[in-house]
Amino acid sequence: MGIAKGILRAAIFVLIAVCILGSGPVKAQNVEFVGSTLWNLIDATEVIGNYAYCAFEMGFVIIDISDISNPVIVGQLYFEGEGKDIDVLGDYAFLANGPAGLKIIDVSDPGNPIYVGGYDTPGMAVGVFATTYFAYVADGEGGLRIFNITDPSNPSPAAVCNEEFGTADVHVSGNYAYATGGGQLNIYNIANSYNPQLVGSYGYIPATGMSVEDDYVYLSSGVSYDGLTIIDVSDPANPSFAGSYQTEVNANGVFVRDGIAFIIEGTFGLEMVDVSDPTNTMFLASYESVVTLYSVFVLNDYAFLTDGNIGLLILDVSEPSNIILVGNYDPPFLVVSVAFDGQYAYTACRRSGIFVIDVEDPTNPIPIGSCNIPGRARDICVEGNYAYVASRESGLQILDISDPSLPVLVGSYDTGNDVLNVFVNGNFAYIIASTSDGRPIQILDISNPFDPILVGTFDDAIHPDEIFVVDNLAYYAEYSGSLKILDVSDPANPFQVGEYEHPLWINVDGVYILGNYAYVAARKRGLYIIDISDPTAPTYVGSLDYSPDHIFNVYVHDNLAYAGLLWNDLRIIDVSDPANPRSVGSYISPGWVYEVVPDGDYIYVADENSFKILQYMGAGPECGGYTLGDFNSSGSFNVADIIDSFSKLKTGSPEPGMVCECPYGSGDIWAV
Repeated sequence: MGIAKGILRAAIFVLIAVCILGSGPVKAQNVEFVGSTLWNLIDATEVIGNYAYCAFEMGFVIIDISDISNPVIVGQLYFEGEGKDIDVLGDYAFLANGPAGLKIIDVSDPGNPIYVGGYDTPGMAVGVFATTYFAYVADGEGGLRIFNITDPSNPSPAAVCNEEFGTADVHVSGNYAYATGGGQLNIYNIANSYNPQLVGSYGYIPATGMSVEDDYVYLSSGVSYDGLTIIDVSDPANPSFAGSYQTEVNANGVFVRDGIAFIIEGTFGLEMVDVSDPTNTMFLASYESVVTLYSVFVLNDYAFLTDGNIGLLILDVSEPSNIILVGNYDPPFLVVSVAFDGQYAYTACRRSGIFVIDVEDPTNPIPIGSCNIPGRARDICVEGNYAYVASRESGLQILDISDPSLPVLVGSYDTGNDVLNVFVNGNFAYIIASTSDGRPIQILDISNPFDPILVGTFDDAIHPDEIFVVDNLAYYAEYSGSLKILDVSDPANPFQVGEYEHPLWINVDGVYILGNYAYVAARKRGLYIIDISDPTAPTYVGSLDYSPDHIFNVYVHDNLAYAGLLWNDLRIIDVSDPANPRSVGSYISPGWVYEVVPDGDYIYVADENSFKILQYMGAGPECGGYTLGDFNSSGSFNVADIIDSFSKLKTGSPEPGMVCECPYGSGDIWAV
């Protein structure tokens, strides 16, 4: 009777799995990082001697600041994850790397940092503090994680605490660890780091940052909690309120040195406050910022500030009444579009025009040329010896790239406002303009790149987001929820010949045309494949739902669709059977995946925070080597599969930790 119940339970399990996931093999994640450049976004920094050690969204960077007015990158390491915090001790840097946990880097040679070891924590590593023998990691919902680092190549778990509160930041002083999270400051006795003991707590303060000096803990927070709160921890078992300072806006972080608090206040800037008497804090000075500041570190006469756009600001704070900007590392990137032509990749960078990158060695892509353009670059298209760049505020910009190391601006067309998208076909450029009257599609004659001429306009487009032209037909994604097809055989008189609307579509962001099919990025409705063999009557063929994620761009090459999802996700989809597209690979990117261009063995990605090269390794093994339902590989699902499922489950197939994706569903299955 027990066996019968077991078989019944297995049958129910397998049937549910098959019903939820559909038939066909479940594929494992199989996209690998190859190389990257044009890094952006610094979250934190620590300065030791002549070097600033930085946690970038893309990984770890060392900046030489020996010439304070001219900081220069001397070393960097890419890590999957998100660099959130950094601590340096001796020859090692400890990186809190977001979802990828703790990373340990040998920095004995700043020009050649070497990854030596790490630990993938269960939460989100957002803070780290290192001592001689232990590293303390603020791991979000994973709590405070303590690691023995006597062997940096193999950090070993020593203890876990503070899980019930979650941990946002950590600082160690003497025998005590101070951890914030869940609106509380918790104090742990770590005389024995293998057995930390909670000895005191103080709350409620939703701290955004923490600094410790002498017998005081300084917590930054929102304005409704004063902005800066000072806690007396001279008796760790009874922490008490000592004083506060009311900031004008929410405080993002704090660093205290010699009785002076340096408070980061978002877009307001930096405030210096005398906290030598916590009961009588006094304003000293401020420095206004035009961008949001993330963190601050102070060494000697200088304050080092990080922000998402500029990078690293260096202020001389020796005279509070006269704070001076003395240097900055300014990554002029924000990569939003990429085009590929042979050996070179051409990137549109929102803040600085275009960069040309030599990708002959994909593991070491090298920027070899650049050119600033008016306005903010939004999109790029390369044809022959010219690059066509859609620019916010400044229309269409045309650059001569016959010498990739020296791109030159040679022509432009001023629409009077933004250009959001460009596609070149033959002697014509098709642009989506943004004007006070809407978003017309404009057709330019570019036979003379030095003097592009407007020859036609389609004014009936409401909110086009992307256009793709093949022969005499232009296909555009109408954001309001449709695919529209124009006849452009006479560029002076474009007119609509077809349209497809799906009842589930709410928004449409992208379109790619290949053969008789249009591949449509329909936001949270997923990827849709439309038969356009008759452009006057396009019909639905197949789709793949990725809700609640949003697909907003797509590129198709060799029966694979490469889709950029909202918030940092690249998906690869097998479209060899257009009626049944299925997911076969994915990659989590630190930045927003704006555009994907596959070519040959590699995938070129503009993900805002960098230009990245990936490699798809093929469909890879089926999940555990088995087809859903058909556990005994007989080619069909039957009773024998139910019995055989026991052995597969017991032997742990697939391998623990493998990410498996449902070919027809929207989510991933994590095999444990």
